[in-house]
Amino acid sequence: VAIDAINAAPHCFLSVTKWGHSAIVNTSGNGDCHIILRGGKAPNYSAQHVE
Repeated sequence: VAIDAINAAPHCFLSVTKWGHSAIVNTSGNGDCHIILRGGKAPNYSAQHVE
């Protein structure tokens, strides 16, 4: 689910411009997203675990 959320970050949506016109807005998402894995008995977010 978390990986799906990162993949879905870039998206398009209907918005209104500052002139009051409707427009489709495209976002690029966040290229620096990351996930910290939780639920283990020890920390698993060091560089060795993430790579």
